[in-house]
Amino acid sequence: MSKNFTGWDVIADKGFGISTGKYFCNENDLANGIYQSISRSLDPQKDDVICDLACGSGIYHKMISESGAHLFGVDSSVRQIEEATLRNPSGIYISKSILDNSLTKFLKAIQPNKVILNSFIHYLDDATLDRLITNICKVSTVEKILIGDIPIKEMKEKFKKNRSLFRGIKFFFMRILTGVLVGKFLSNLETRNYTIGELEKLAKVKNLNFKWIKQDSRQQFYNTRADLLLSRDF
Repeated sequence: MSKNFTGWDVIADKGFGISTGKYFCNENDLANGIYQSISRSLDPQKDDVICDLACGSGIYHKMISESGAHLFGVDSSVRQIEEATLRNPSGIYISKSILDNSLTKFLKAIQPNKVILNSFIHYLDDATLDRLITNICKVSTVEKILIGDIPIKEMKEKFKKNRSLFRGIKFFFMRILTGVLVGKFLSNLETRNYTIGELEKLAKVKNLNFKWIKQDSRQQFYNTRADLLLSRDF
């Protein structure tokens, strides 16, 4: 975990608001798939306080709110927050950066017991990810942190070895399509693949329990991603 990567805020502050998922599948199916993954991991309950950091446009938030949980969404992009508010009027949405130390003060004010970081950490450098998890852990009410949709190096390498010629061609053209549709937004945004050991080490350093959760293959991006549930003993 040595290379520095461009922070997500650099792109989000420019109003980046395109979800590449909507080009590959029905948005309702995508939202349902993400919610099912979150539901299996966090089991949203009535009176839970759930905070989704870097929440984007909140395509799955309405389903979380319908569980009876109190939902807060935070994103640095005003455009994304406006869209999330329209999708789920019962949620509370705030436009602010989650990458500075003011996050701890905000979380202590709303006292969440569950935190979501979905499809986000691969935009962060090592120091920023460490600081983000540290700031979340400073909030005593937080019981669980779900880090979703993590690109896993071992899974990606396995996929490359096992994919068929047809899937290889499909993958190639999807990459071209993505580049055409969102390349101009992502030209300055680098992403990374994590090894399982890297994230387990981070969890151990923070004295957190960890559990890997394999995504439903229908929702995975070519079977190369997984979810990580962090929790702590009280």
